[in-house]
Amino acid sequence: MPNFIRAVQALVFVHTIVAMNVLSQSAVPALTIQEIDSPAGAASGEPNLYVTADGKTYLSWIESAGEKLRALRFAVRSDSKWSGTADDRKGR
Repeated sequence: MPNFIRAVQALVFVHTIVAMNVLSQSAVPALTIQEIDSPAGAASGEPNLYVTADGKTYLSWIESAGEKLRALRFAVRSDSKWSGTADDRKGR
């Protein structure tokens, strides 16, 4: 019986070494988090971020456009810069 236990222990040891080797070789891309400025104003709210298949990033938000008006605005980010902001809709 002791030989069986040693064989199981050796099998577990080899399995662990192989598993560690496989995990260490898996290609996991490194992620970089970078803070970027927002084109939305300080009094804006309700942000929405969307990335298209071609890599463009759209940011939309609601911003005050007068005493009782609100504007839905958006900007597009490509080539590491935001486009100028645009008003999509204004309303109360």
